[in-house]
Amino acid sequence: MLSGRKRINALKMNGWELLPTQREVIGADNKWLYGLAGGLKYGKSLSAGLFLFTESLCNPGHRKKTYWIAANQFDNATYVFEFCLAEFYKMFGNNWSEFAKKKPSMPQRDSWTLELSNGIVIKTKSWGNPESLHQEDVYGLVIDECGLCDEYSWTERLFPRVMNTPDSWIFMAGTWEGAGEVMKRIYEEAQIDEEMVFLCAPSWENTYRYPEGRDHVSFKRLEKELPLEVFEERFAAIPKKPSGLVYPEFSHAVHCGNFPYDSEKPVEIWVDPGTQVYAVLAVQEMGNDEFCVIDEVYEEGYSTEGIKEIISGRPWGDNISGGAIDDKARESQMIWGSEKVGGFAVHLRKRPVNKEAGIERVKTCLHSRIFDEDSLKTFEFRNVRGVPKIFFDKKCRSTIKEFLRYRWPKDLPRAGLPKVPIKKDDHSMDALSYGLIDSLGYVPRNRPMPIRRPDKYSHL
Repeated sequence: MLSGRKRINALKMNGWELLPTQREVIGADNKWLYGLAGGLKYGKSLSAGLFLFTESLCNPGHRKKTYWIAANQFDNATYVFEFCLAEFYKMFGNNWSEFAKKKPSMPQRDSWTLELSNGIVIKTKSWGNPESLHQEDVYGLVIDECGLCDEYSWTERLFPRVMNTPDSWIFMAGTWEGAGEVMKRIYEEAQIDEEMVFLCAPSWENTYRYPEGRDHVSFKRLEKELPLEVFEERFAAIPKKPSGLVYPEFSHAVHCGNFPYDSEKPVEIWVDPGTQVYAVLAVQEMGNDEFCVIDEVYEEGYSTEGIKEIISGRPWGDNISGGAIDDKARESQMIWGSEKVGGFAVHLRKRPVNKEAGIERVKTCLHSRIFDEDSLKTFEFRNVRGVPKIFFDKKCRSTIKEFLRYRWPKDLPRAGLPKVPIKKDDHSMDALSYGLIDSLGYVPRNRPMPIRRPDKYSHL
């Protein structure tokens, strides 16, 4: 991949002065995913075409590389293709042989192919036509109107094609209006993953189209006439949370930060010894029933002995005072109390934790309504003020990602059955419920006194 500076310089040579957010995304270094969510008429497809153009200029070794432009329909993919092609004509003139082996071809309706002289091949694809997404090594993927991309097309057809090749990249462009869960989830994950960049830009940042910016007369009129949510999605590019989350209370800005290990305080571990993923959360109590998750161990295919070996190498590994574990943990997973293994002498407490009660307890810690009026930590969730009681260090990426993926099923359960979250992306979530129930107990309920029916035989 090119460095961000080289991309910016190439576009500058072609006469472009990028908008602030455009520049920040296209000029980012060492990312595998680049994303730009813009308001209407911001220039999202153009941004994707400019990024693709710069990445297509250089191909060390001149080995064959395939880049895809994917959209829900071939016509939408063609927009990015034409923007990219226009940049080649601008740089090399109208003589296509200066940069391509042959003229752009259209073998099927609306499906374009451009084979460059340096070995790069650019093709347009449609996930609405799955037959076009055939098996092929893809080194770069541009997704236009990414808000329309469904889960199957992303996880089964597009993402695996790119991740199987070295030094690959993805560029996503779209709008929040009508955006699906894929775009929302990827945006949220990009805010905590240093190898991803996904930014939002309102329509009025495009001062080429709207010289007055936010004060343009059309925005003032639209803000009055449209519902606030519609205006925010369509023009202000304000991101929306994915629907169906178990913990919509969770917020990067509120619950995540830099929370280093304090060697003066003991550490407890909250453990979910899953059959596939072994999750261990290192927690320090901050007082006033507040907790800080300072680190995590989140590994696939590890035994308890292997996890203990990892923990022994962490700075807090020799300061563990206790913890909580799944009450169904096998004896082989309870060797934390053995001094023979890794030098640990830790007692992990077990108690039955009902799924519904565990979720309820975690929710009260993410957004507690019990706080002092002068508290500086308050934030609003669904128009109700509250404070966070649990915090997460930014390096707990797997735990944070689970908050963004742990969701309720779309279908309602059959009559009489409880509503249970999807059994997926729940390992750290379970560990949290074990630890918080162990530390704070179940959420108390104010049950009314039972009504005593009068004894109709009391007169006898």
